[in-house]
Amino acid sequence: MVNESILAINSTFLGLGITIFIVVVMMAFLRWKEGKFRFTDLIREADGYPSLARMQFLCWTLIVLFCFTTTTMVRLLGGLSEPPGATMIPENLLLLMGISVSVTPISAYMTQTKYGDPKKEDLERSNLDSISWSSMLLENNMPSLSRFQMLSWTILSIIMYLSTFYVQLAKLNISQLSSFNLPNIDYTMVVLMGLSQGAYLGGKFVSPTSISIKEIIPDEIDLGKIEEDIITISGKHFGTEKGTLWMGKKRVDEESIVKWDDKIIEFKIDKIKPKLTKEDNKVKLLVGTKEATKELNVI
Repeated sequence: MVNESILAINSTFLGLGITIFIVVVMMAFLRWKEGKFRFTDLIREADGYPSLARMQFLCWTLIVLFCFTTTTMVRLLGGLSEPPGATMIPENLLLLMGISVSVTPISAYMTQTKYGDPKKEDLERSNLDSISWSSMLLENNMPSLSRFQMLSWTILSIIMYLSTFYVQLAKLNISQLSSFNLPNIDYTMVVLMGLSQGAYLGGKFVSPTSISIKEIIPDEIDLGKIEEDIITISGKHFGTEKGTLWMGKKRVDEESIVKWDDKIIEFKIDKIKPKLTKEDNKVKLLVGTKEATKELNVI
């Protein structure tokens, strides 16, 4: 007669071991294939920033993988040759996984639409490592309530699901082994997760788009030869209403700005007062609460 407690413990260790083995194999493959990737890069979006939606999807993938493997080990070690099939995965759990799967590509699309394609240098390993994981809870460099809510419900739902799974393991009965499958997740948690993810996507949709300066022409200013030179700033998301423009600590007045549209800003450098110095080598653009800067050479 197989002891239920020993069966549950052995199955748990086997399930955990197999899950860790899969993660290690994935880590080794990423390092062998390219030599620069890490397992945590799975939750980064195309711009290199960690994604809350991807993190949630990865967490639930690992949790379901562990629980499914452990359930399979319980059935096999208990003498039941039939592992739990796809039809034995509870409906609410499939629904939750489906929500996580669908939110990930939608979130990635919205990020690319808002911020565009990343620069190659931004994806260097040193730059990726400098990005804080706390940025998952930020939107435009400000804490986001919708992201906090999504993370909170994700953590709570995982804790509740694992608790339900281990309560089921503690009540394991060999005589009813054929009915031992993955536990269902409470429908209320599925609804709350869906609502939080909807709020998360809504927050990404309505939040202001960041501005960026791509190029400044000319990128070198000779203080001894300033006449009526016009400086051209190209980029994106400048808006159609004039914001605030600075050259170092000198503010460029509105009269000096000859053009301002969503992608191009032009201003006359000779009208900036007081006169520029070599320390005024940084262009700063302020549009509402959004900011972009870029350095140029002043000689």
